[in-house]
Amino acid sequence: QIDFSEFYDLFDGLNVLHKEFLDSDFKTDANGLVNGRELANIFKSKGYNFSPDLLNSIVNEMTRNTNSNGLKFDKYVLLAAKFEYLIGQYN
Repeated sequence: QIDFSEFYDLFDGLNVLHKEFLDSDFKTDANGLVNGRELANIFKSKGYNFSPDLLNSIVNEMTRNTNSNGLKFDKYVLLAAKFEYLIGQYN
């Protein structure tokens, strides 16, 4: 069970991720998916310089069993959470 403050923080964090996911400054198309190049743009805006090739490999691995060529929002949230966790562990 979570209290209202925890719910608010979670909701606020999801809103930030949703805005990133839809932001036309990062998107190269309007297909509703995020590809490796778009992920590179998003992460660069956060101060992380990952190559689009690396992020394309990650996207390909995460969508291997689908016919998708990009991440849907739920997979984007999962990837963003994993990166935040790893960055937190590294720092």
